[in-house]
Amino acid sequence: MKPTKSTIRSLLAMLLLCWFLPMNSYAKEIPLSEVPKRVIDAAREAIAEFEFLKAEREWEWGRIVFELSGVSAADGVFYEVEVSRRGKILEIEKGESVDDDDYDDDDDDDDDDE
Repeated sequence: MKPTKSTIRSLLAMLLLCWFLPMNSYAKEIPLSEVPKRVIDAAREAIAEFEFLKAEREWEWGRIVFELSGVSAADGVFYEVEVSRRGKILEIEKGESVDDDDYDDDDDDDDDDE
């Protein structure tokens, strides 16, 4: 039995879909303990006195990337650093300076200024 043009088009569409779907990015927050040492070391080398607040494992265009968020104690600025699983810095996003006023006192009594 010879396949019809519509069958071939359907198969081609499914193949393309299966190939492109994994390339879309998605992220999952992970504990810092699950971030490879070479990734941590690369981020610390790139940003002075980097204090990690959050880590994500992302799948971007067919590769695993780690995004580490945190604050540099050296300049008080928030950073997001993307690092390959091999420890190569892919991107550094510099945010705004973090002041003490940006944080509350961890209770709900609206006295954050005290």
